[in-house]
Amino acid sequence: MSVQPTQPSMSQKMWNGFLLGTQVMVVQTPLLNALNRVSAICCRDNISMWRAIDWIHEGAIDGMRKRSIAHFGVGMGAHLFRETNRVFFKSMGLLFKPTLDEHFRNSPYGKQKADWAFSGSLAVAEIAINPADTLRIMWQANENLSMVRKGERISHLYKGAGANGVKQLGVWLLYSKSERYWSRVVVDLTGLDPGSPAGIALKSLPMSLHIGVPVWVFERLKNVLQMNPSLMHHTNTKYRYVAAWRQVLGTQGAKGLLRGLAAKTLYTAFQAMGANYMLEEARKAQKK
Repeated sequence: MSVQPTQPSMSQKMWNGFLLGTQVMVVQTPLLNALNRVSAICCRDNISMWRAIDWIHEGAIDGMRKRSIAHFGVGMGAHLFRETNRVFFKSMGLLFKPTLDEHFRNSPYGKQKADWAFSGSLAVAEIAINPADTLRIMWQANENLSMVRKGERISHLYKGAGANGVKQLGVWLLYSKSERYWSRVVVDLTGLDPGSPAGIALKSLPMSLHIGVPVWVFERLKNVLQMNPSLMHHTNTKYRYVAAWRQVLGTQGAKGLLRGLAAKTLYTAFQAMGANYMLEEARKAQKK
């Protein structure tokens, strides 16, 4: 008589998902922190990605005289703090996404319902941990919270939260559609399994363009607000995103809106690889 394998409990699935998310976070942190720092410096100093890389490496950004790859690690503590907060809801979202897709499969507009439920929950969670994102951006741009007036520090930590929420909603909505689309493209053009390591790598770069470019303006304005605590003290508008928009155009011109996009696109590509790997593991677990 054959013995049926025991199905893992819901708590075991959640724990496994959290462990997988933590492992992906640890592996990706050094590279993602470096790319995010390059993007932040591009935005702050109105320079190209390659110049930002050179300035960071030679220590010019941090007032150091010695070239070192270690300069790219500035802000890693804040990055880990942010990602540790994110890892639980991100891993849980990706863990339950296949179940969500299956639940809405036969209902009218099922894919859209599943995508909005998945993306909306992750966007709300991202708004809640916005302080961790603000600290990360400030530290990577060589700024610190002491620049902010004491009575305004809590509110400053939530600067850009609205743009962050809209951006994350867009990112995860586009992620769902992009992952399905580029999986089909990989199969049609190469015959590879889109869930294999090679398939995941191939589809992640075009996915990063598909996901990151449409929502970049929200990231750009969010960064301006987070890196400029006194911005609203020197503007004639009460709307912070209008002030951020004027700040970029007034100091850097239209080209300034694109500063940091190249580094952030690479950042998104590596994030997509991690998310795609976690999603494939969740799909495998669901089939067992």
